[in-house]
Amino acid sequence: TDMNDIALSPAFEDDETILLGTMNGKVYMSDDGGDSFDDTGLDLDGDMFVAFDADYADEDADGYMLIYAASSNGDNIREGEVTDPDDVDWDVLEDDANDDTGYAYSQGLVVSEDNVLYAIDHGGGAAPELDRLILHEDDSEWQWADDDALTSPFHLWITAGSNVLWTIDDDGYGGEPGLWVLEDTLSGQVTLDSPPDGYQSDRLDVIAIAWDEMRGADEYEWSLDETSGLGLDEDGTTDDTDVNVSVMASSEYDWKVRVAPHEPWHSRWSDERTFNTALGEPPWAPTLYTPGGVWQYSGLDVELMPAFSWESAKNADSYQFVLADNAEFTSPLVNEKVPESAYNLDFELEYNSNYFWRVMAYDGSKALSRWSDIGAFTTIGEPEAPPPSPAPPATVTQPAPAPIVIPTPIPPVLLWVIVGIGAVLIIAVIILIVRTRRAV
Repeated sequence: TDMNDIALSPAFEDDETILLGTMNGKVYMSDDGGDSFDDTGLDLDGDMFVAFDADYADEDADGYMLIYAASSNGDNIREGEVTDPDDVDWDVLEDDANDDTGYAYSQGLVVSEDNVLYAIDHGGGAAPELDRLILHEDDSEWQWADDDALTSPFHLWITAGSNVLWTIDDDGYGGEPGLWVLEDTLSGQVTLDSPPDGYQSDRLDVIAIAWDEMRGADEYEWSLDETSGLGLDEDGTTDDTDVNVSVMASSEYDWKVRVAPHEPWHSRWSDERTFNTALGEPPWAPTLYTPGGVWQYSGLDVELMPAFSWESAKNADSYQFVLADNAEFTSPLVNEKVPESAYNLDFELEYNSNYFWRVMAYDGSKALSRWSDIGAFTTIGEPEAPPPSPAPPATVTQPAPAPIVIPTPIPPVLLWVIVGIGAVLIIAVIILIVRTRRAV
């Protein structure tokens, strides 16, 4: 079998895999460094050109175990999924955007390291062109580039690590051969400029999106996706590197940009960015509540434990409430996320002091609004101390009179006993006196 084209696996040093395209419509594969080859089962006509996917050996990539083949006889470019060298599932290679197939009278096939497939097409009687498909890319389309000076291209090479392509043009039949070189500057991504990812806009109806110029681009395609699913998406094209887009209040948008198809061919989509639009203009002036059921717009003489309230916001499920004793909100007294459009203070503020507060609407962790206008109020003054109570009148205390003691009367019996004893004693004395006188 006569060899027409050969390709080595991107991981040849590890897997020793080789593809071989013949001159009679066959593709062979070796996984032992070329000691033996197996028929992959593809059977076309003409000269066969072969290439590996850049991610052929990467188990985590979309291009894992994928190979490609193209015929010089005008047939669809094929994609093969390899299980073993003799077990390859071949299918027509279609693009993602339109399910179109790449049809080429191929004279060369290569895949760049960033997974762009190129096939040189001698035209089969029509003008020669270079077919191109970005592999594994959303909305990727088969594209082509033609050059009036290119008449009869033969084979295709690529500079390693780049998107610089080479072919030999023999200038028709018997003309002077020449070297034809093309650099694909559009195989990468557009770089976005502004707004930055996660940007929170002010209250605007129009916002400008911008990106960096891409060398070789004539026109750009942009896409704006409103994430709520309300059908408010927009897209369009422009030859500038910025565009003003209409937006709805209190909404989240994803946006991306690429070089537009056929200008001269499309690039990869940029990385996607997200921005949020603020609420429409609400009356954010704070409304303070004082005891007695009076809404005080002046913010004077507010009680020490006031109730706060504000306007509810569309799509908001919580609010960041901040209270401080300074308008810069340094070291706030309260900084809490609350589920309702009201907040009741659970501690007392200082008497006769100035305080400041503000709120921001949220949907989950995403801010829906900018900070409200700052509310300011002054608490009531400290009440005066009550006057002292008058001293009680002086009380004069007089000593209690001495008690009168009444003698206890002697019982009659005892009185007669005493009288009797006294009489006996008198008689005894008389007797003693008489006896005494006789003795003398």
